[in-house]
Amino acid sequence: MTLRLADIKAKHSNYFSKENQILFGDIKYWVLHDKDHNPYLVRYTTAWTDMFDDIKKPHYKVNPLTPSGDIGQLFEEEFLTFRDVRTWLRK
Repeated sequence: MTLRLADIKAKHSNYFSKENQILFGDIKYWVLHDKDHNPYLVRYTTAWTDMFDDIKKPHYKVNPLTPSGDIGQLFEEEFLTFRDVRTWLRK
């Protein structure tokens, strides 16, 4: 079964709450799969970029997902474009 964003949102409703979106600066979410069909949660976010009075800088962050829809630990990589994320997933 292929995971869908609706499945992840249903399982982790607090993670996707309006309060968390505001707190973490999340703008949009996707579930994408790599070439081996492993699922990932991709977030378009401004998370923490304005912490020290800097300008908010949108970027993409990625978490692995388990086959059952659990959200894994955030990868350190930060992607500037959606294309960068797609390229990384194809490697």
